[in-house]
Amino acid sequence: MISYHPNLQTFQTGTPRTKGFNCYEGARLEDLGQVICRHAWSPCIWKLGHRSRNNFLYADWFALDFETHEFTLPQAVKTFQGQVHIIGTTRNHQKAKGDIPPLDRFRVLLKMNGKITDLKLYEFNVRSLAERYGADSACVDGARHFFPCTQIVSIESEGELEPILPLPADFEEAAAIRDRWLRKYASAGFVPSSIWRKLDVVIPPGKRNTTWYGFAKDLTVFGFTHEKIMKLILGSETYKGAVISPNLLREIEQCVRSGQKTRS
Repeated sequence: MISYHPNLQTFQTGTPRTKGFNCYEGARLEDLGQVICRHAWSPCIWKLGHRSRNNFLYADWFALDFETHEFTLPQAVKTFQGQVHIIGTTRNHQKAKGDIPPLDRFRVLLKMNGKITDLKLYEFNVRSLAERYGADSACVDGARHFFPCTQIVSIESEGELEPILPLPADFEEAAAIRDRWLRKYASAGFVPSSIWRKLDVVIPPGKRNTTWYGFAKDLTVFGFTHEKIMKLILGSETYKGAVISPNLLREIEQCVRSGQKTRS
């Protein structure tokens, strides 16, 4: 089951788009594919169809958003083969987007092996999947919606289901400690040791965009400017001694700016 908005025009005209979502309960994945190509949609179900994290009721699909040179559409089709899924391209697929050159832009829906009714558990699982595959970590919250896909490129209605990971035993405590830690050092310009450790190793290609996004999000809280964050990343072991192409530089900058906007 997913949520969809019956009136796409409200999204195109800038009208508030938090209310009026319906539930789609069709069993055929081919029909579900048509729904996500015709409507704004979300894998989340909300109370009274009001899109809000506070109104999260449940989800039985995960949705991942990809916009990177490091995980292409053919790779996705191969990776999720044998698993219940839908893969659809977005409206900006293989189009230039600002300073970013054309690249594969698509979304992947993965069917869970159950239903999640707890918001924290849902967001933890989606974030874990995004980190695993290098998807956009900004698209993991329980109020996330997506614009229509333009074309369905892969559907499998039979196969493995995505397992639901349990919350770590120390999840609540770790989150509370992190919040206190960020508040304490917010304006000190202090670089956390967790970030230094990642700067001192080579980040795997499929995890770089997610890593830089997270760096920018955290370091913005610590008072770092865009220029200082870029200097840290470009001076890391990942890029040390490497020739940075204009396309790659623009992609890194986009990840950093996205992370900064999240914290602004």
